[in-house]
Amino acid sequence: HRDTYLGNAYAMQSGQACKIPKSFFFSLIQTSPNLSLTLLRKLSIDMSLTEKKIESFHRFNVRQRVADLFLMLAENLGEPAEENRVKIKTYLNRKEIASLAVASMENVVRVISDFKKENIIDEISKDEMIIDTKKIKALLKE
Repeated sequence: HRDTYLGNAYAMQSGQACKIPKSFFFSLIQTSPNLSLTLLRKLSIDMSLTEKKIESFHRFNVRQRVADLFLMLAENLGEPAEENRVKIKTYLNRKEIASLAVASMENVVRVISDFKKENIIDEISKDEMIIDTKKIKALLKE
């Protein structure tokens, strides 16, 4: 079966990628029940995250979608900074943030500017920011 999948991946941290031949991969699945179960769990989690993203697109406005993305980054890549604040290395430009938040770049730039004025985020440098997770979570409950 030769389906083509459209998708992209971004490395959030430096790492290495490798290619596994399809035939070898399928033989591993057939001979390793543990691997098969692990892959099914991973696919289930991915499906759940996809459903959450679709739901957030319909339920949240642009401001909340950007907040949700920043919260996800803080939870997965963040380092504690001070009370209720997390330092993250973003590695994402405005265009990529817009794509992930399903918003126009102009709206994302405006939201980030608003977040700075409201002390929800502090940009330290081009690729680092500090996020007030308490304020972000409050935005998601509006």
